[in-house]
Amino acid sequence: MSNVYGIKRKGKGVKLNQVGIALYTFQIQKLAPHSTLSTATTILPHSLPFTSDRPTFSQQNCPFQGIPIAIARDIGDRYGEGNALGNLGNIYCALGRYEEAIHSQEEFLAIAHAIGMHRGEGNALGNLGHVYRSSGNRSRGDYEKAIEYFQGSLAIAREVGQRREEGIVLVNWGATLVQLEQYSEAQHHLQPALSIFQALGEQCGEAEANYHLALLHQKIGEMDAA
Repeated sequence: MSNVYGIKRKGKGVKLNQVGIALYTFQIQKLAPHSTLSTATTILPHSLPFTSDRPTFSQQNCPFQGIPIAIARDIGDRYGEGNALGNLGNIYCALGRYEEAIHSQEEFLAIAHAIGMHRGEGNALGNLGHVYRSSGNRSRGDYEKAIEYFQGSLAIAREVGQRREEGIVLVNWGATLVQLEQYSEAQHHLQPALSIFQALGEQCGEAEANYHLALLHQKIGEMDAA
């Protein structure tokens, strides 16, 4: 009976996590108002436990007060817990709540490392890099911190043969270098990323790489190339 209960609990956690991801994707695609992301942050925690050091997940700002939020840890689903934390961190980043985003991604990274989820480690490192890049302030060294995380993420992506993730990291790293006005080095990251996405037929990734390459050429005065 306990196994059946665990399966049902896991199913509920997965469904709520999927709803949160859907809302996040909806916002990223510019199909929903910014408030949708706030809704997603209240849904995703339901696949996570309530703890006293996580005040954002308090019952006061949770619209599903009757639903337990300790599903993933309650049934020992470390993999699901880690992925939910990573998704939640991405939403916090999109909302500009960078400290909470970092906290969630660091927890994701710790779990991935603990259970030997190597790809998860790479994803968490890339997510952390994206957070620091998004909150970047050169005087605080956030961009440099982002690059450190991108380095680790890229190494794992190449090690496990994740070509798409390799392209994503290269684009983010290259965009960070553009912000740091390190244009030559930025091109050395963006051009390979473009080649990867073209080879994979990833049109969104190709467009992203082309966008940052165009921005780079604009900044160095090569308008024809842009």
